[in-house]
Amino acid sequence: MRIFSSMRVARWALLPMILAGGFAQGATLQTLYPAATPLSGLVSASDGNFYGTSRYGGSNDLGTVFKLSPAGVYQVIHSFAGTADGANPCAALAMGPDGLLYGTCQYGGAQNAGTVFKIATSGSFSLLASLVSFIQGAEPVGGLVVGPDNALYGTTSSGGLHGFGNVFQISTNGSYAILYNFSGTDGKSPAATLISGTDGLLYGTTKFGGTNDCGTVFKITTAGTFSSLFSFNATNGYMPGALVQGSDNAFYGTTAYGGSSGFGSIFKVTPVGTFTSLHSMVLENLGSNPLAGLVFGADGNLYGSANYGGGNGFGSVFQATASGGFSSLWDFSGNSDGANPFATLVFGGNYHFYGTTSLGGTGGGGTFYELTTLHFDTIQILAGGQNVNYAGAGGTSNAQYTVLTATNLTIPRTNWISAGAGQFDAAGRFSFTNAVSRQEASRYFLLSQP
Repeated sequence: MRIFSSMRVARWALLPMILAGGFAQGATLQTLYPAATPLSGLVSASDGNFYGTSRYGGSNDLGTVFKLSPAGVYQVIHSFAGTADGANPCAALAMGPDGLLYGTCQYGGAQNAGTVFKIATSGSFSLLASLVSFIQGAEPVGGLVVGPDNALYGTTSSGGLHGFGNVFQISTNGSYAILYNFSGTDGKSPAATLISGTDGLLYGTTKFGGTNDCGTVFKITTAGTFSSLFSFNATNGYMPGALVQGSDNAFYGTTAYGGSSGFGSIFKVTPVGTFTSLHSMVLENLGSNPLAGLVFGADGNLYGSANYGGGNGFGSVFQATASGGFSSLWDFSGNSDGANPFATLVFGGNYHFYGTTSLGGTGGGGTFYELTTLHFDTIQILAGGQNVNYAGAGGTSNAQYTVLTATNLTIPRTNWISAGAGQFDAAGRFSFTNAVSRQEASRYFLLSQP
């Protein structure tokens, strides 16, 4: 049984007060585009389209920059050629302060050590930097982030003074400067895109290195002053990915491996380095090995994807709370919906998320999809005040559901009682009515689909 959504009803004095809350735990997924080559993470532009990169494909099979409409219309706007402009981009693009898109290629350029570029949504391309020396850094796997000074910041996964990568700054006209070289004990091989914190500092992770060679979390000023915040030890995670900052100013992220069962974890770390393990991927049927970062939804919960596991073994999309709650939203089948997602989701507003998978789909190279979470959107007190009608959307078209209810949210789900059953309509909407009892301080509802 998959639990889909919960809603609390609270009453105060003689007037019914309806409080929306709970934890949406179900979703529908629509494949918008079947790719021929794996697609990177996406960035939403002001023209309403999504832009991203593919590691392969294009006229030279060295990767592309592409445009995708929300309806799934796909267009290559640049094909990489290797020495002249770069090869094999693998990170999401960044929207620059000038409205142009900025990105990195892991390889290509003059010494095949990678490049940094900018491109207009029209496809007009400019090479900003070709990494030409080992000391300058090599193989930028992560993308770029716009700093508080409107410069762009990134990392190289190798090279640098000690061979373990570095943090660099680059201006929109290509002026390149090294800010920090990793030495090993402070981290090795940064691969995730940096994030610009609300305090004006840059935060990031390294895949390896640190005290236990399991990866680190760090912060750095735009002038290059570096602080190591946390070293992973495998039990709490191994190989951390990108960070996202919450309204509490803490940073949230995932590790691809490690945790209590070795299948990855979700964590929180504050700007001063206080670390909390939120969830370990202990059940492969819910998803394992999250390679991508997290994103916040409109409900304040975290959303992400697992590269493997899930009900079919091809990965999943999941939801987590900032306090450690976790549920699977969608299990990829490996067929038309795709398989093995590895890029961070894009929040599309309200209850919509967009993402990509690296495999599966009718083209065999992954998919571009839209995921809509199930949610309550209408609560109406009916005439006479004796009944309340609840309605929402995001269910599976024409599927059956049951309504469970309880007055205590902490009791086991097996102790919740049935409050009826229904069927989602063709558009995935639902509606049910419950009588008001003024003797109850609160009541909770859960939709479930067998």
